[in-house]
Amino acid sequence: MNASGGRRDDSAARRGRGLEADHAGPRNFLAPGERRRLFWIVMPAGMLLLALLGWVERSWFPRRGPAAPPQVDTRLEALVGPAPRGDEVLIEREPEPLDATPDADVAASLTSLARVRDATTFRDADNDAWFEVWTTLREGGRGGLERARPRDVTFRELFGQPRSFRGRLVRIKGTLHRAERLAAPRNDYGVDQYWQCWMEPAGGPPTPVVIQCLSLPEGMPTGMEIDEPIEVTGYFFKNFAYNAADAIRVAPVIMTVEPSWKPAVAPPRSGLAGPGGVTLVVAATVAAVVGATLLGVIAGRRPLVSLVWCLAVAGAVATAADDVGAPESLEAFLTMKEIAAGDRASLAGAGPWTDDKERLLVRVLARLPAPEPLAARWRAAAKPVASGGDANAIADRLVLVRGRATFVAPRDLATEIAELAGWPSYDVVRLADERGCVVDVVVRQAPAAWPRWRAMDEPAEVVGLPLSTAVGPEPMASGGETAWPVAPHDLVVAATAVAWRPATMLGRLGVDYGLFDTLVDDRRLEPGDTAAFWAVMAAATRSSPTEIARAVGGKTDVLSLIDPARKWFATHRGEPVVIDGVARRATRIAIDDPGHRAAVGGDHYWELEVFADTPTIKVNDRLQDRYPIVCCVAKLPAGMPTGESIGERVRVPGFGLKRYSYPLKDVLLSSSQGDREIKGERISTALVIAPTVEWRRAPSPAGVSDILFAVLAGLLGLLAVAFVAGGWARRGDSRLAERRRRDSLPDRLELPGE
Repeated sequence: MNASGGRRDDSAARRGRGLEADHAGPRNFLAPGERRRLFWIVMPAGMLLLALLGWVERSWFPRRGPAAPPQVDTRLEALVGPAPRGDEVLIEREPEPLDATPDADVAASLTSLARVRDATTFRDADNDAWFEVWTTLREGGRGGLERARPRDVTFRELFGQPRSFRGRLVRIKGTLHRAERLAAPRNDYGVDQYWQCWMEPAGGPPTPVVIQCLSLPEGMPTGMEIDEPIEVTGYFFKNFAYNAADAIRVAPVIMTVEPSWKPAVAPPRSGLAGPGGVTLVVAATVAAVVGATLLGVIAGRRPLVSLVWCLAVAGAVATAADDVGAPESLEAFLTMKEIAAGDRASLAGAGPWTDDKERLLVRVLARLPAPEPLAARWRAAAKPVASGGDANAIADRLVLVRGRATFVAPRDLATEIAELAGWPSYDVVRLADERGCVVDVVVRQAPAAWPRWRAMDEPAEVVGLPLSTAVGPEPMASGGETAWPVAPHDLVVAATAVAWRPATMLGRLGVDYGLFDTLVDDRRLEPGDTAAFWAVMAAATRSSPTEIARAVGGKTDVLSLIDPARKWFATHRGEPVVIDGVARRATRIAIDDPGHRAAVGGDHYWELEVFADTPTIKVNDRLQDRYPIVCCVAKLPAGMPTGESIGERVRVPGFGLKRYSYPLKDVLLSSSQGDREIKGERISTALVIAPTVEWRRAPSPAGVSDILFAVLAGLLGLLAVAFVAGGWARRGDSRLAERRRRDSLPDRLELPGE
């Protein structure tokens, strides 16, 4: 009876709880348990969905490169200030001579180029130079541009240094967005019309460069809305002012015969491309999201499963993120340039060296250069060549060759191939690797200081692309030239440069003397000077003034540095020197590039104008015993004055880089004829790079040194002591005399009449 009643009570209780549950209120989603359950249901599926969508974006919509850098302020007002208002009149200064000397790559006369004005529209004063450039382009043709060794430039270089590049041959890449044909002004040069194109430079900023050309490649689209990749080799003319949508802006103008254009090829898609692939990806995404949701529900109830699931999803997302940020590989670069192993297979094949192989080799040399950040990483991953007698694989990887250069000779190209390449020849360097492998290196130009057509023995290092273990190009000797070595090679590689580090102080510090080939003397710092300048600056910071002075071994003959007739830099470039003189100016120069900052160990360096001590010399009909030398130093001693007008005695142990030409500011120069003022002169002198300077502190204002002052103070002190001692002695003597006088008097004095 009791048991039956108990079962009825339990059943009633369960029914009561069920009824209570049926009448319970809405679920509280803010409760901790509910929030945790929702998190594990939604978040894992969402993270997986984002990772899959990122993969789809990379596969179907590949990026074209890094994000564009910030815009440069090209507004005319930002460059030249506000325009004249009301009755204001702007008086233009007379043209200043260009900071240049005539040579092969100047497109017009310096006189006409000096009349060109930046940040203006095209003016009548520009016409002479403009038509002279067109004449130079027509006479040289497309082949003549490349043979003159153009300089690779960026938008910021052209926009910021127009006078340095005026009339100079430059090369720049970008994307063409507009091309229209214009009629030329009436002229006697035979120029009736030309194309004016607007190009967005590669690497940014997103602001245009104006390209003026005589013709366009056959088949290239034209109009106001195009998107075509091009490369331009031409002469920089000026910074041109034009009406933009928001303001008057300024853009660099480059004049050329015809831009290089290759139709854009759609990037290869994965095997999932197409309608069927899209369906498969959608189905896989839905299945993955459903699975992730179910696993999330389970994970919300079991903490251990939660932890494992969280780590798995985080790993997948991190892998996807790494893949998104991964830089371009060497294999992808070679494939894009169409010089991968499959493209250059004929070079590795047996048989004689033919014109077809020569054309393919020229294409490899032309397309092998890559942006420096990528090239530096690929060089670091290069593997040494195989030892002598072992087989070398021909693959899409770089090999390291380190040994001795034993022979260098140029190989001339056939006329047809030379016109296609834009240069008449290339160099072949025979290297004996330290592992016993004999390597022939094909390079556009070996170090200019190396002798051609005779045996040599110089240290060399090459990172190059393997081409063949069979036959390769062989320079042909003529006349009395020494024939190419008869010993066979083990490997042929193509390279952008051959590093040469001779047994000099700079060579031991790691400087590649091949960088000196692009230096331009008797100018300010040119774009071609950049690599050598920073390499020597970084090497200087790895040395000390004491080490450099010891390497000099004595006093430097300053006259050899400053006298152009002695041609010191032709045979002694990079040698250590010691400069003694007075620093008249110390200017802080900021370093923008992070790589250069890391190499120098700071965010700036100092440019000093040091008036070096010289024998009495005659310059411009004036006798003087000092001459200015420009010194770039990584740092200055603590407390040394800086600025535009100083007078500090210094010693600068450094390395001579180049002959440097610049306008001399107004100074007072101490000479044998007395102090005289120099105004507006142009100086051609030496540029020296040093780690720091030895500061010789100036003497006291009275003209005596601290030692002489101390000696004088000591003498005065001794005189004071002697004076005091003498006075004291005289006082003692007078007291003694008074006592003696008193002792000599009688004891009693009898007066008369007493």
